[in-house]
Amino acid sequence: MRNILLIGYKKPIQLDDIPDVDIKDSAEYLNFSFDDSIRQVKEKDGTTNPSIYKAIYLFARKKAAINALFAVINASASYVGPYLITDFVNFLTEKESRGVKSGYLLSLGFLCAKMVETIAQRQWIFGARQLGLRLRAALISHIYKKGLHLSSRSRQSHSGGEIMNYMSVDVQRITDFVWYVNVIWMLPIQISLAVFILHTNLGLGSLAALAATLAVMTLNIPLTKIQKRYQTKIMDAKDNRMKATSEILKNMRTLKLQSWDSEFFKRIESLRNVEYGWLLKSLRQAAFSAFIFWGSPTFISVITFWACMFLGIELTAGRVLSAFATFRMLQDPIFSLPDLLNVMAQGKVSVDRIASFLKKEEIQHDECLMGILKEKTILFVTHQVEFLPAADLILIASNYWMAWVCPTTSDAKPIYDMNFILLIYMALSVAGSFCVLLRAMLVLNCGLWTAQTFFTRMLHNVQRAPMSFFDSTPTGRILNRASTDQSVLDMEMANKIGWCAFSIIQILGTIAVMCQAAWQVFIIFIPVTGICIWYQALDKCQLGHLVRAKEEKLDSPGRIAEYDEPSKLLEREDSFFYKLIKEYSSRSHSFNNLASQHVHG
Repeated sequence: MRNILLIGYKKPIQLDDIPDVDIKDSAEYLNFSFDDSIRQVKEKDGTTNPSIYKAIYLFARKKAAINALFAVINASASYVGPYLITDFVNFLTEKESRGVKSGYLLSLGFLCAKMVETIAQRQWIFGARQLGLRLRAALISHIYKKGLHLSSRSRQSHSGGEIMNYMSVDVQRITDFVWYVNVIWMLPIQISLAVFILHTNLGLGSLAALAATLAVMTLNIPLTKIQKRYQTKIMDAKDNRMKATSEILKNMRTLKLQSWDSEFFKRIESLRNVEYGWLLKSLRQAAFSAFIFWGSPTFISVITFWACMFLGIELTAGRVLSAFATFRMLQDPIFSLPDLLNVMAQGKVSVDRIASFLKKEEIQHDECLMGILKEKTILFVTHQVEFLPAADLILIASNYWMAWVCPTTSDAKPIYDMNFILLIYMALSVAGSFCVLLRAMLVLNCGLWTAQTFFTRMLHNVQRAPMSFFDSTPTGRILNRASTDQSVLDMEMANKIGWCAFSIIQILGTIAVMCQAAWQVFIIFIPVTGICIWYQALDKCQLGHLVRAKEEKLDSPGRIAEYDEPSKLLEREDSFFYKLIKEYSSRSHSFNNLASQHVHG
């Protein structure tokens, strides 16, 4: 990575500056590998419509198993710190009797655990992103080939705009699910480790923590069902809008000549309003989920401490700090549950949509020649002489060709009553949870209103554009704005801005608190912040060309099938579509590899 860093320091990095990806990450290899997985499923199940779930499992199982190993190591190492906190606090209060050697051993234990956790986490993150990129390239290639082989009947029910949705929005959501897939099965492991640490420090009080955690997780079932239903409605509404948009753009010249463009654009606005309604319901439900899960650590900790007081278990400073650290470790998987539920629902809907599309009828290349024209006169143009004996009349032509594309110790007395302390803690936490709900509602309403405003203005500008604009602007570029970019504005941009503001406030607060104890920490944050901003320059991937290539090729499947097999567009390394997927993979792999290595250095 040193050469890339040196080049990036001198100038913006271009595709030619990035080395080629490994053969196992190339679009050609991934395309063949996914086809082989589908073939294995067909042979095993004995069906012509294989399960895409099984194909994805066969395609990703080896890499997913390696990622799972790093995830387990990361989870195990992350709980070493909370486990040692009680011993560390006891050492600070009983330093003279324990000796300095115990302190060095505890510090070394914290350091080694954190190093193992960091290395395993970065390898896990890189592996998950790499697997997501591989699955993305394989699915896009497979959907692309399917779009070129669709029969006329199937093409009537799946327009170019809908197929673009499959390759951009749906594939991206499946890729996002790969990122969260380890969280699903790691959650029981994390809960088991947390209960073990709590049982070591709090005894039977850990059972109350386990019961509270299970109660919070029980809420997942209805929330998942509601979110899945909303996502299905959103994708159906988006498909209808994109189908209408694609048809209108293809016939824009006729609509403008007949002055029908205003009526048809009103139709798009009405379809967008339906989509907007489902988006609003989905985001409000997501805000409610965030409120519940942000308040869940408070609920778990209060139940646990009250159970300890009821059972007569002493709450020393070491036990309380260890319990809080353990709750903090549980906080991350619980906080990720709203996103996990959303991603799971979106991924399930997207996989089902793609599976339904892949089952559509394809063009039967021998149906015309061997079926309808079986008893008719056939004109066969070929240069293969082995067909000459079967011909009734032969005409020879030339110059024709084909093209391809708490308290410190148990003896010390607490300053305040523990009931009073718990009430204050609960009041502050509940108030913070309501602030989270208010923040989430404000962010989603402002974000969705902004996205709707952008869409309305874009639609009006396209409607008022002269015909020269449509002649010079590829249809795929306009559809990209209405599909992928609009989806980012609807679902992601507002949340990312909100999280950015929240992270800045959290970082500033952390720096302020840490500087109270050691002001030298402030010096470290300045270069770290600059380095993080500098690294972002490596992640400037542009996908507009890819989307335009999809639209142009899908609009002309007949011409492609006439001059060459559609699969050659993916098999040939000089094909435009192959180069675009290779460029996306190269840049993404380089950035993710750098992101995973800079922590180790």
